[in-house]
Amino acid sequence: MIVFVMLLVSAYYVSKLIERPVQDLTSVTDEIIREGDYRTKIEKDNYSRDFHVLVSSINEMVENNKKNKKIK
Repeated sequence: MIVFVMLLVSAYYVSKLIERPVQDLTSVTDEIIREGDYRTKIEKDNYSRDFHVLVSSINEMVENNKKNKKIK
């Protein structure tokens, strides 16, 4: 029983470690879209290496959107 509780507690903390950066990236992306400021780049250094590919993909999408809208 104790092992099960420890596993649940560990799973909770791991989920929070993943959830916070994802919520932050969602917030930053929403802000870029809401304000229409496609010059904004998300800095990889603000996130763990696990999220660098996701940050790069978001930056690439923002850049492509900027090109499609011909924003300078």
